[in-house]
Formats: sequence, C-alpha cells, structure tokens
Amino acid sequence: MKKTFTANLNGIVFHIEEDAYDQLQRYLANIRAKFSGSAEAEEVMADIEARIAELFTERLQGRQAVSMADVDHVKQVMGQPEDYVDSEPSGDGASGTGHPESGAAQRRHKRLFRDTDDRWVAGVIGGLANYFGTEALWFRIAFLVVVVAGWGSPVLLYILMWMLVPEATSAAEKLEMRGEPVTVDNIKRMFEEGAERVKTGAGKVADEARTVGRKYWNEGQHQGREAGRRVEGAAHRLFDALGKVLGVFLLILAIVLGLSVVASLVGSTAAWSNGSFMGGNGIMGWAGLLFPSMPEAVGFTLSAVLLFMVPILLLLLASLWLLFRVRVPRWAGISLTVVFIAALAVCVWTGIRLGMDFRSKAEQVTEQSITAPYHGTLHVRVRDPHLAGRTMVSHGISYSNWIVRWDNDLVELENDTAFMPFSNLQVEQSPDSAWHLSMRRMARGGNGAGARERTANIRAYAHYEADTVSLSSWYSFPAHDLLRAQRVVHVLQVPLGGRVHFLPGSQALMSDCAYNGRGSDLDDDMVGRTWTMTKDGLKSVENDTLPAIPEPVPTPPAPAPPAGGSTIGVVPIQATLQPAMPNLLHLLGNFIRP
Repeated sequence: MKKTFTANLNGIVFHIEEDAYDQLQRYLANIRAKFSGSAEAEEVMADIEARIAELFTERLQGRQAVSMADVDHVKQVMGQPEDYVDSEPSGDGASGTGHPESGAAQRRHKRLFRDTDDRWVAGVIGGLANYFGTEALWFRIAFLVVVVAGWGSPVLLYILMWMLVPEATSAAEKLEMRGEPVTVDNIKRMFEEGAERVKTGAGKVADEARTVGRKYWNEGQHQGREAGRRVEGAAHRLFDALGKVLGVFLLILAIVLGLSVVASLVGSTAAWSNGSFMGGNGIMGWAGLLFPSMPEAVGFTLSAVLLFMVPILLLLLASLWLLFRVRVPRWAGISLTVVFIAALAVCVWTGIRLGMDFRSKAEQVTEQSITAPYHGTLHVRVRDPHLAGRTMVSHGISYSNWIVRWDNDLVELENDTAFMPFSNLQVEQSPDSAWHLSMRRMARGGNGAGARERTANIRAYAHYEADTVSLSSWYSFPAHDLLRAQRVVHVLQVPLGGRVHFLPGSQALMSDCAYNGRGSDLDDDMVGRTWTMTKDGLKSVENDTLPAIPEPVPTPPAPAPPAGGSTIGVVPIQATLQPAMPNLLHLLGNFIRP
C-alpha cells in the first residue's frame, strides 16, 4: 500500500503515488530552472504541463493513480532538460540527438488543426497543408480554381471545416499539427521561432514604414501646410462672422439697458420736481424713503446708476470693437474700472448702514371681538376713510372719495406722510365659537425701541358694523420713519360653520395672503362668493343666494377708540370723512364705477 497525493496539471486532477509525485516535481523544477531566464518561461511551462497531462491520461486506461512507471514514460517522451537547453542547433539536428528515444518513438500521428499563423481567412487551408506536408500555396490555388470553375460547394465546405476543425493555439497543438514530437525541446523551439517571426515582422514593418515615410514626407508636409492655411482661413472667416453677430447683440443690449437707466432717472427727476418721492416710482424716490439723509440718498442713487452704467459702457465699447475694430484707450479702461470700484464701495458702505437699521423687529397686535352676524354671513369689504378726498391706488384699484376705480400706480407721499397699499387679509379658524378681528402692525428698526416706535406710528383702519367688516387696504406712517418693512395684516377668525362673503373690491387685500394658516392664497376668485369655514379651511358655498344687505353709512369715530369699541387703528385725519349720503341706494350704485 502506497500513499497518494492529488496533483493538478493544466486543470486536470490526478491521483499520484508519493514517489512518483516527488520524481515529477523534481522533473518540473529542473525544467523551470532551465527556462528561468527566458521571457516565455510561463508559456513554455504551461504547454509542458498540458502535454504531461495528456500523456498521463493516455497511460492510465482505467487506473486510479499515476505510478513511477508513468513518470518515467513522460520523462522518456519529453526528454531531460540537461539534454537540450544548453545545446545549440547543429548540422546533425538539435531535435534529433540528445534524447533517449528513437526516431520512430518520437514520431507521432499528425492531427488536423487550423493554422492561424498562416491564414488568409480562418487558417483552414494552412492546416490542411501542414497535415499533408505540402505548401499552403498549392491548396489555395486549387481552392480558387474550384471556386471559379463552379465545381461543388467549396465555400460551404470551407465554412463547415472552419466550424468543426479546432484552432492550434498552444505550442503542443502546433507540433501535433506538423507531426513533430511534443517534447520540451520542441516546445521551446516553437516559442523561439514565434518570437523570431514577430521580431522579423516588426523589423520588416518598420523598414517599410521608413521607406513610405521618406517617400511621402515632403508631399505630406506640403499638403499639411496647404490644409492648415485653408483651415486657418475658414476659421478666421467663421470667427469674424460670429464676432459681428456678437457685436450686434452687445450693441442692442447696451442700448436697451442704457435707455432703461435713463428712463428711470427721468422718472425720478419728475417725481422730485413734483414733491413726491414715490409717485413716479423712480430711483430717487425709493432712495429718499430708504436713507435718513439726503447725501446718503443721493450718493447711493448715483453709485447705483454708475454700477449699471459702467458695465453698459463696457458692453458698448466691446460691440464697437467687434463691429468696427475701434480700440479703447488704456486710460479710458482704467478710469471706468476706478469709477466702478468706487461706486461699488459706496453702495456697500451705504448698504451696510441701511442693513443696520433693519436689525430689530417689533409687532403690535390690536384685537377685537365681534358679534355673530345677524343674517349668518359676515361681509368683508375694503374701506379707506383716512384717504377721503384723495385719489390713491392699491394693486391696480384706485380710491377717490370711497369710490373704487382701476389704475396702475402704487405708493404715494403727501404732506410728509407715506401711504402704502400692502395691507393683507388672513382668514383663520376661530379657537372658539366666537368671531374675532385683529390687526397686526409690524416694522423694523436699528433697535427694539426704534422698531416699536415705528410700529406705533402705523395707521390703518378696521371697523365692524351691521354684519359688515370694513378693512383698509392702505396704511400710512410718517415719512421720517422711512421704509423699514412696515406691514399691516388683518386677521379674521371665523368659527366652524361661519360664513364669509367677500364684497367686490376686497381683492385689494388678497395678495400673498393665506386662509386658515394653511398657506393657500386668497385670490380674486374668492370675491363675490360666500365661503364656509370647515376643519380644512374655507369651502365655497355653491348655489348660495344671500339677501342683499345694505351697506352701512360710516360715521366718523373719535380719534382714540374707546375700550371695547368696534374700530381699531383709526387715524386722526378720519375727521375728514365724507358726509353720509342721504340715499343708500345711490351709495351702493356708486360703490363700483366702471
């Protein structure tokens, strides 16, 4: 009984006896040592192991383990490394001497493979030539003759052999294709011949490349220079055309932007001459209500204009250069750069000072309870009694003596009082079963005291009478308070099941305003319709016909509303309210004037 090992040769597993394993391992180690300095050592060893695995498979014939006799047979067939590695080919033949096996033992039956080293298509004809021991040229001539003569189907036969005949990929298969014994010596020789063919082919290709290069070098240089000149000319024309188009675009852009700035300056000048900063919506008007002093307002305005005008001038100069090649003097560019930097510095400085006056925020809330509507529906309308005798505009709706018209202006300044049309209405679900009305006034300042003072100076109007809530869309504050984010929000809290009807003109309060605190905007579609408060907010009452409720005639309240009264945020100039009209129907007929 002998101990056995498991050996893997070329992916095939063999059981081999211990003494045979040691002998085979020494044999392979000697071969590997002889080829250690060769570049193709790994490929040679792979082919040798594949050949040894093939010999073992042939020898086993049903036996389970490789014996010492099998290893000796392999060594006899493959040869000893010391017999051939250090020897040089001679006239007697390198492969015919130095092996213990005879010439008859060395010869093997040829196998048919496709020779891809000598192929035109797939190497089928080259493989046939090796199998029959003749030149591949004669087979190719015969194949062409048969194809031209139309005898049989040589092409189909070629394709069939291409599919069935394997390709000779390894050195052992190439030796078998030529009928040579698969020995270590021959495997090494196959790799050396392949390397020599590659070297020779590379040298031949290099020589041909040098010959062709010298032949066509001058012609290529000439053609290259001509092509370069043509490409350069085409690129020059293309970029010139693109430059013209870009120049026209920049010129138009500079003109449009310049006219816009000039128009803004003209509007500011007109507003200044009329004594109204904001009426003309000009730059100076806004600056006059933003900055505490005239030098700051003028400095900021001029700097802002220069910040716009300098880039516009640069666009204009760039367009002139692209269109007419007009060059800008260097001093002009430096001057514009200095002016731009100075204007930017002034704007940053004044902007920081302005931002410091927005640091603190104050809010004042005036609340009022209102009774449940007698008819079950609360009417909401817009009234600005403190604007009586004036023509103001809010979100495109103008008011003249309480009569609604449509117009396009915005903020107004009169008698050192600023009027702004940015009051909003917010409708929420009441926390209890009662109706509530409150007004939130907000402003900012450099500190808390300044913000609270500005908040207290805001004047707005909210009045409840006869199932109708009258709210002002305009609010006012002293002009010396400046624009510091003053804002007024009317908050109407409606109990569940309560109904609200928005009268025409109340859309002036419905810009960027939410109902029920859910972020849904009130919009113009809500005007003229009745809405019911639900858990999900206001829902429209479909096919609802409500009785016409005559509008109450407003009465001038006292300058300071009494505790628990129905008017909040009344301005002192309310005493100038228009007298009550004797005919209520006439008032209703003139509420909306086309």
